[in-house]
Amino acid sequence: VMVYMPMVPEALVAMLASARLGAVHSVVFGGFAGNELATRIDDCHPKVIVTASCGLEPNRTVEYMPLIEHGLEEAHFAPSNLVVLQRPQHLIGRFAAHRRVLFWEEAIPTSHHLPYLEFHAFDGTPVTAVRPRIPDRAAPDRGL
Repeated sequence: VMVYMPMVPEALVAMLASARLGAVHSVVFGGFAGNELATRIDDCHPKVIVTASCGLEPNRTVEYMPLIEHGLEEAHFAPSNLVVLQRPQHLIGRFAAHRRVLFWEEAIPTSHHLPYLEFHAFDGTPVTAVRPRIPDRAAPDRGL
């Protein structure tokens, strides 16, 4: 798994999910040039690239999709899957029909509940609880 994302909480989720699955992951700084990305793709041969539609800098928005496409064109290895986090600052449509593209929102629906482990304060025994996911207020409504 290659994680090519800006510094957003979802990047950490992608890393922890990879570790939880036992998949080796490589983190590449979001915004790397396409040719540098191609080198890293060829080095680690990822089956999946997890990325975002854009990264935010103080004075500009960096579109990641042209960088991803350039890196994939130059790389000798082609990952079979691409997971894209749609950010409200730059929405993208479907692209690259020759690859399987899955949007983050489709992979992890907002109706998904998050299990967590809680401990009783008195005796310390663990209790599993389920907390509903809080919808992202910044994301545009997609009718989910």
